[in-house]
Amino acid sequence: MSIVNTNVLTMLIQSKYFMAKKSNTFRLTDECNDLLKKLSEKQGVSQAAIIEILVRDEAKKQKVK
Repeated sequence: MSIVNTNVLTMLIQSKYFMAKKSNTFRLTDECNDLLKKLSEKQGVSQAAIIEILVRDEAKKQKVK
């Protein structure tokens, strides 16, 4: 999956991603955690925003609503 360009990412964050949130706890491997951190730094958004983007993108690909 390619990460959305910065302009689209900013638009998405300002709309869908500032809705009320519920806290979640999960474990990631060191490798996955490092990749999540790097993606978040590269895009200039939170790690939670990266997770939301990736989950929504995968749900869209699999036609899950």
